[in-house]
Amino acid sequence: MSVTAVLALIAAAPSAYPADAVLTAFEEACANVVDLDLARRELGKTEWQEFTPEVGTPVEKLISLGKEMLGDSIKMRPTHAFRRTVAGESLHLILSGVEMEGIWLNGCRLYDFEEERRIDPALVTAGLHRDPAETIERAGVLAKTVWEPGYKAEHEAMELYHIPKESPAKQALGVSGISLVAKAQGTLE
Repeated sequence: MSVTAVLALIAAAPSAYPADAVLTAFEEACANVVDLDLARRELGKTEWQEFTPEVGTPVEKLISLGKEMLGDSIKMRPTHAFRRTVAGESLHLILSGVEMEGIWLNGCRLYDFEEERRIDPALVTAGLHRDPAETIERAGVLAKTVWEPGYKAEHEAMELYHIPKESPAKQALGVSGISLVAKAQGTLE
């Protein structure tokens, strides 16, 4: 095989997903999920750019779906959307929360929409120094791994998802790709 043929094969091969850079961006962006106002202010000091999602975009679909699922009985906290490019990946972030029955629940969700490559859960497990609390693997549908607590002790959980482009889950949610979630909860004062 010629050198040109080998170089063409290398160029055509999918590159590895920049998991370390994306996980670092997630950790930095979602560190303050316990306090959404602080999280938003801190994001404003970084390369994350806040934006208003356009109708029909994946971010707008997710925010609308969340509001629709909650109905009128649960108070939704202000929701904020951000975007940033990390290691060539176009990432989106949603800060959101709800209040109900004397508690608050906050989430910080990072998305790499339509991404077919995956983040190996073993990378997160190694970084957290503990095994996941839950792993679900449904070939062609969904991969989900949950660690409890999350990457900070005050975080309830950290979740890693991958939804393939052809998944039935994409039909339900309107999105596919990678998602990282940091969750926190507490008592309303």
